Amino acid sequence: MEKKRQGEIALAILKYKIREDGIRNLNASNIKRCVENLSKRTGIPKEDLFEFGKILVLDVIEEAHKTD
Repeated sequence: MEKKRQGEIALAILKYKIREDGIRNLNASNIKRCVENLSKRTGIPKEDLFEFGKILVLDVIEEAHKTD
């Protein structure tokens, strides 16, 4: 399976999880701590994780708005 397709599947799963589970404990310190830990564990820069998270959450919000 191509890397591009793997990324598409991973993105779809993340969006599904956000829609189903919601975003719990959403406050600045929890988000920052989670992103910092994820960055350390994955080697992905914090800035990239923050940017990706913002895009992901905004996409899910936009999708919800379209269904109203």
